[in-house]
Amino acid sequence: SLGVMKAGAVIVPLSNDYPEARKKYIEENCNAKVVITDDFFDDIDKYEKYINLADDKSKVMLFYTSGSTGNPKGVIYGVDSFANIMVAQGELVGGSEVGSIACLPPFYFVISLILIYPVLLLGRTIHILSDEVRFSIEILLNYFKENNVDLSFIPVQVLKSIKNVKIPLK
Repeated sequence: SLGVMKAGAVIVPLSNDYPEARKKYIEENCNAKVVITDDFFDDIDKYEKYINLADDKSKVMLFYTSGSTGNPKGVIYGVDSFANIMVAQGELVGGSEVGSIACLPPFYFVISLILIYPVLLLGRTIHILSDEVRFSIEILLNYFKENNVDLSFIPVQVLKSIKNVKIPLK
């Protein structure tokens, strides 16, 4: 996603797990000129013409809602909003003894990018967790302990299920 921003385009995170109809709707709705998939780098030269074609450089990210009440709705993040979030998160991470942060949400959730960028900018360690780790409380807590994770955003539903697990944390 840093490369997308550097190219002057807008990031629209999608999951491979989304149904094809949802992915197609989002791609059409946001007028995607390029979709970066696993095979993107096999023929990267054909995408050079899209660099710096963004009409409005003030937009950096576009996230889509769950679409639980119909089609997903796009929410745009501008440069100023993104910068403010980075500063606030940077103060949280940078002004403490935090050195290792785990990213529990998948990358296509807005909170994951809000966690990842400040950590990278401050030179700290970010742990991008696999589904195996994210979906098992015991594995998750052991991962935190074994990897000396200092900080993570944990959804309330996950916190509720942690209270009965007897794994000592630091």
